[in-house]
Amino acid sequence: MTRLGCTLVYCLATSSLAHADELPKPPTEADRLFEEGRAFAKEGKIAEACARFTKSFEIDHALGTELNLADCEEKLGHLRLAWRLFLAAADESQRSDDTKRTEFARSRAEALAARLTEVVVNVAQPTAPGLAITIAGHPMEPAPVIRDRTEPGEIEIVATLPERPTFKTSVSGAAGASVSVDVPAFGARVIRVVPTHRRKSRVYLAWGVGAAGALSAIAGSVFAFEGRSEYNTTVDGPHCGRVTGGVVCDDVGDVKLADAQERADVGTVFAIGSGALLIGAAVLYLTAPRDRVTLVPSATTDHVGLAVRTAF
Repeated sequence: MTRLGCTLVYCLATSSLAHADELPKPPTEADRLFEEGRAFAKEGKIAEACARFTKSFEIDHALGTELNLADCEEKLGHLRLAWRLFLAAADESQRSDDTKRTEFARSRAEALAARLTEVVVNVAQPTAPGLAITIAGHPMEPAPVIRDRTEPGEIEIVATLPERPTFKTSVSGAAGASVSVDVPAFGARVIRVVPTHRRKSRVYLAWGVGAAGALSAIAGSVFAFEGRSEYNTTVDGPHCGRVTGGVVCDDVGDVKLADAQERADVGTVFAIGSGALLIGAAVLYLTAPRDRVTLVPSATTDHVGLAVRTAF
């Protein structure tokens, strides 16, 4: 579909054939968004205009919308995106023999190209399965020679291949200049190691449970000691007496012996609890999963190193 009307910077006459009895079609959602974008552009609200043109273009790849979007992105300073949009619009209009729009789009693309840096990447293994290459963060289709343009400045080129050292380098590019980077053949496979250390979170939990068990054991010992001490003191005191086969106490002595026994029972409970906690701590520690660490060799034009990747 070709959207009619003026773009942000120009107005190209268009014509269409229509049957005399053809009724005008109601505006679509893409048409509505396009008109909103034009209105925002006239008001100088470029960001809002770009948002409307983008949504309209997603619905309907109309040439007029693409040209407006390209102009809009250039005004926002997105030079590379605007350049690619103008190139795409030029190719599309050329296929439809729209000479005016083809010339307009190509002239705009050429003007933008002079403000960008040309990057040429020579790839030693362009057909390697899984190869991924980015220029300034933009994914590129692998090929023996990759050409792209991007904003001037520090430009990072990254090439990755599964289980191979990552290639990464940066070059400085100026407006209108051309820079070249060679991506060499990839090295040996990644070295994978599984260390002996256990998952830290589980280890910390095991230590916490173990500490609780130790405190419980201490408390149990204190209660048991106090209960035993009170029992001996009561038995040897004035309220009790040792007889053959046991101990005889008056009412006061019986109460004190019962209190001593209660303390001893509490100590036994703490002792049992401490044992359970200590066993639980041991189980948590011994069954803690181990973190997997992958050592990934990385290579740049300046150095070779290792990147550590941990899986949780």
